[in-house]
Amino acid sequence: AAPSNTLPHKNARWIWNIAGANRSAPPGTIYLRKEISLDNVTTGEAILTCDNAFVLYVNGKRAARSEEWGKPVTVDLKPYLVSNTVNVLAVEATNTTNSPSPAGFFLAGKIVHRKIGNNPPIELASDKTWRCSDKPAPGWQTAVFNSSTWAAAVELGDEKLAPWNLTETLSAGRVTSAASSKTEPRSALCTA
Repeated sequence: AAPSNTLPHKNARWIWNIAGANRSAPPGTIYLRKEISLDNVTTGEAILTCDNAFVLYVNGKRAARSEEWGKPVTVDLKPYLVSNTVNVLAVEATNTTNSPSPAGFFLAGKIVHRKIGNNPPIELASDKTWRCSDKPAPGWQTAVFNSSTWAAAVELGDEKLAPWNLTETLSAGRVTSAASSKTEPRSALCTA
């Protein structure tokens, strides 16, 4: 796979379910989805982060998680993608603080797929085409789930957006691999 710092991220936006979340959002979890129709999948990779924590599901399977927004995670999507059908990226994004604070989710990546001819790579980018809800529903992480009643995600800004400013982190390739970031939840996040 290509080094993560070469992934396209110019079209990716920080997103959340409310405007101004980069300044303040209530604590809690939101649910995000993006459906993608794919032909014959060759490769797929994404880089993502969330203030404060996320779990990424691809077609219902857990593919990555992190609790450190300052260290974006790269994930090889290919093992989770299915050729010649609709695929879904689903994210549980949590603002883990006890009081309102900045919250946002950011994803950039690409999937290479082809039919008999060559299809251009699909650029993955968190933006207003993602669907969001503040309540999960049975099967929300799967492609068969109908998210038409979910709202459009709210675009907060590009990778330079404060308070996160990912520009330097992404260009320097300062990211961790999902394979090495399977951390257990901090005790502060566990139910007593």
